[in-house]
Amino acid sequence: MKRFGIFFFSISFFILGCSTQNDSNSSPQPACGFQTNVYGRRVTWHKLPVVLTAHSSIPNEWIPTIKAAFEMWNDKAGKKMLALADEVDNSANPKDHPEKNLIFIDRNWDPQKINEQATTAITWIGDQLKTANIRFNGSEVNGTPRFSYYTDYEEPGELSLKSIMEHEGGHALGYVHHSTMGNIMYPVLKNNENRTEISQDLVNELQCAYGS
Repeated sequence: MKRFGIFFFSISFFILGCSTQNDSNSSPQPACGFQTNVYGRRVTWHKLPVVLTAHSSIPNEWIPTIKAAFEMWNDKAGKKMLALADEVDNSANPKDHPEKNLIFIDRNWDPQKINEQATTAITWIGDQLKTANIRFNGSEVNGTPRFSYYTDYEEPGELSLKSIMEHEGGHALGYVHHSTMGNIMYPVLKNNENRTEISQDLVNELQCAYGS
């Protein structure tokens, strides 16, 4: 029996960008569900796929689920959008290397945001995304992980890793949160809820931002 459980988790989205008056194209454009810069232009990757690297803090059994989540986006886009690097990063402190596009477990979570389950940080220059880092909340309560996850099975009180990774993969591509419950970019997920269907509105927004 689990000694600790939370019924909901929240997922945050951290952004940091830089736009200059010398940007060649500063005309506003429709957001299409994506983060925009100071000029109202969507920020996207200009080179695909976005390759992220799993840090050594990520359990080996998570890897197939992470890859499957990325393939959901690739399938809907009809092209390679997200990829997981073959190598593993062994940085002592992955937070010191935002330029590496890492996926890692952060065991020193901000106590003011302790109910956040995961967060994605993106950075950009002009309208071009430069980095994306996905962190899982690895904090503990009396020696027990605050959050637990399931891959191909369920236990009461666990969270769907695939649902989380599809959500965070969306942020890595530049999506912001959606306000519609049930959408994979909605920022709150129930325990044991599988939310892995990429809706047509998200596909439309993906095509708006990256082309068909």
